[in-house]
Amino acid sequence: MTDILVLDQGGQSSRACLFSPAGEKIASSKVAIKTRRYDNLFVEHDADELIESLLQASQDVLKSCSDECVSGLATQRSSIVCWDTETGQPLTPVISWQDRRAYQWMQQFQSQKKQIYQASGLFPTAYYGASKIKWCLSNVPDVVNAYQNQTLCCGSLASYIIFKLTKERQCLCDAVNASRTLLCDVKSLSWSSYLLKLFGIDDRVLPKIVPNHYSYGILAIDGFNIPLTLVTGDQSSALFGFGQIKANTLAINMGTGVFIQRPIPSLKLNDDSQLLISPILQNNKKSSYVIEGTVNGGASAIASMDELLSIQQSELEKLTFPVNDSDKIPLFINGVGGVGSPYWLPNIKSQFIGEGTGRQKMIAVLESIAFLIKKNIDSMAEISAVSEKAFISGGLSNNAYLVGALMQLTGLRLCQSMDHELTIKGIAYLITGKECFTSIPNEIPSVVKDAGLLQRYHYWEKQMGLLVAE
Repeated sequence: MTDILVLDQGGQSSRACLFSPAGEKIASSKVAIKTRRYDNLFVEHDADELIESLLQASQDVLKSCSDECVSGLATQRSSIVCWDTETGQPLTPVISWQDRRAYQWMQQFQSQKKQIYQASGLFPTAYYGASKIKWCLSNVPDVVNAYQNQTLCCGSLASYIIFKLTKERQCLCDAVNASRTLLCDVKSLSWSSYLLKLFGIDDRVLPKIVPNHYSYGILAIDGFNIPLTLVTGDQSSALFGFGQIKANTLAINMGTGVFIQRPIPSLKLNDDSQLLISPILQNNKKSSYVIEGTVNGGASAIASMDELLSIQQSELEKLTFPVNDSDKIPLFINGVGGVGSPYWLPNIKSQFIGEGTGRQKMIAVLESIAFLIKKNIDSMAEISAVSEKAFISGGLSNNAYLVGALMQLTGLRLCQSMDHELTIKGIAYLITGKECFTSIPNEIPSVVKDAGLLQRYHYWEKQMGLLVAE
């Protein structure tokens, strides 16, 4: 019998989980990683520390492995690393998906926005890999030297992990993570000659794109030789934590950022859309896609306000919806990490409009997340009708106030996954195809309505419209 080793590399930690073939969790481990933030634009992880955290988590769980095992990996999408393929050494930190250091350089491509969207399914913003890679090629001497020596690889975080942890040391990138570089053709899931030329990036520094199900190599850890057979992005694997979701059903994963995904029956690129088209799986040349909305300031927005507002996590967890003093809640313009879809404002300043106590301001932060999710769902509904039911997951799905506000704003029936390892379950499901690895969500009871919530939402919409017009 073959066990399943699942690796999940996220923005706050690296996790490993070992399952039996029947879906029983045998062992799990979580190793925290540090995040460096400065100048309000730079967001990084130490590349060596990140690899060590994955190794440590894997070693912890493999102590319980009795025989053979296969493995799968999910990582943060859009994060990139540059490394030397001869020495194996990282030449840059892991530059996070949240990093916007090159947003000014990316502004020059706004006039080609429609062409870029038609090619990639994305928009020209600094969240994706192209601008980060270009910045490294222009600003990091070690990267320039490796390029001149033809030993440079600039790849997704997944590519770097594959190279470092497998015996074969191949430069490979799965289709899902490749699609988040802004250099990949969304239809063929291969490097786009148009995008490479537009952004001035040589394809010889990029890894080879392969399907999500692929023989990536052998993980050699603590005497085990473990085939790595599946690699994908964290949000894509979280979606499969529910099994196969029907087209037009919404899945909202609320973590550091919030990602709203809606599976679509066929690939269609609408010129007027402000939402993303993202592949979630490529297998045997068959590709599956979602329409996707992004809220960059999810749990990261709450974390950024914790110290300023002096709110304890325990107090946040006790909030219920609605609150008695809702008429005193100000607005929060959530620019943490920049505003993603459907506004695409990479560098606006977070601010409160109106006064309030620390508690009331934190409620405003929660409402700003709900407002952005609502706006994305409305944008999806403009394309075609969405299901009346939505699946919610992630740490913020446990916040009663946020969930209550979201339920009232959208009118959706929300079904919550009680599984805190949805990404990990999704990987295991994709490896095995077994329903025993999927989560069965519980429908959340309806809430008492807050008469002022819609009024605050419409005021927030007006303020966002003014920011877009600036």
